[in-house]
Amino acid sequence: MIYLLRHGETEFNKLGKYQGLLDSPLTPLGRAQVSQNSVLLKHQLTDTQNIKIYSSPLGRAMESAKILCQYLNYPFDDVIIDQRLQEVDLGDWSGHSFSELKQDYPQTLATANQFQWYFHSPTGERYDHVMTRCRNWLKDIDSEKCTIVVSHGLLGRILRGAYANLEETNTLEQDVPQKGFYRLKNQKISYCTDDFEHYS
Repeated sequence: MIYLLRHGETEFNKLGKYQGLLDSPLTPLGRAQVSQNSVLLKHQLTDTQNIKIYSSPLGRAMESAKILCQYLNYPFDDVIIDQRLQEVDLGDWSGHSFSELKQDYPQTLATANQFQWYFHSPTGERYDHVMTRCRNWLKDIDSEKCTIVVSHGLLGRILRGAYANLEETNTLEQDVPQKGFYRLKNQKISYCTDDFEHYS
């Protein structure tokens, strides 16, 4: 079983800027989101001794993982930092808002739909490459352990798609909430919040 968490809100999220491999710190709301998700996750876990936590190496994910570890009494030094869990590289588009990108790359974005445009950056990563690293990561994890992942919005979509063998369109149309998290079990994806659990 895998629990997949997105980092909390960052300063760039608040400004509507796409981060890619750039970084910005969590906002107070972002830290509160991670705390709330950590409490909810702790209630979901039946055995906190049989868990393994992974994190993206990017600062916003690491900051979120540190908060999570405090709630689970899990040593942060034991968190496995895996580069395959970092956000999709948007290349030169990192640090810009969508409105800025539309001004600078009107023709490129005109030919991409609302979910696939991320992969049209001239210097960015392509969907197939990200899907491959997600699939490789899934092959490498210890299935005997309850796995907890702290990662990112777009990467999280693709990781869920890889897990459930979704088509590209269905993969990219998935939500990327910072409230709640996803449980991946028996090829099913469940969205868990303190309000409800939604199974898809």
